[in-house]
Amino acid sequence: HSFFYDLKRDVKENSTLLAIKHGKEFCGGSIILFDRHFAFLYLSSILPEYRPSGIANFLYYNALLWAKEKGLSVFDFMGGRKGVFNFKKQFSPLRKKFFIAKVIHIKEIFDKLCIAGKSGSEPYFPPYRRIS
Repeated sequence: HSFFYDLKRDVKENSTLLAIKHGKEFCGGSIILFDRHFAFLYLSSILPEYRPSGIANFLYYNALLWAKEKGLSVFDFMGGRKGVFNFKKQFSPLRKKFFIAKVIHIKEIFDKLCIAGKSGSEPYFPPYRRIS
């Protein structure tokens, strides 16, 4: 099984997939996890050729509408790199304090990921997810 299959199986009642199509082609989507009060934008992706079209704005706007219709009181965009954060903060002037745990649980695997990602000692954590 894949990670996403297991995710859907394990949180079936508390997850949804929003997908966006242009014609017959799927061009983006978001996985949203939620409970009784909060929605969390767990993962999103837009095909690169559709990014300039504003389709991400459309996707996130509809995700916000979906959460509102479900009666959820908070939609958490879950941070992101500086450029991603700048995009997401367009949706609301409200900010909440948050913390990032920079804990390495299995150092051997972490080191392998850093080598595979050719990451150095950048301030971004985890460094193997740094985009050059």
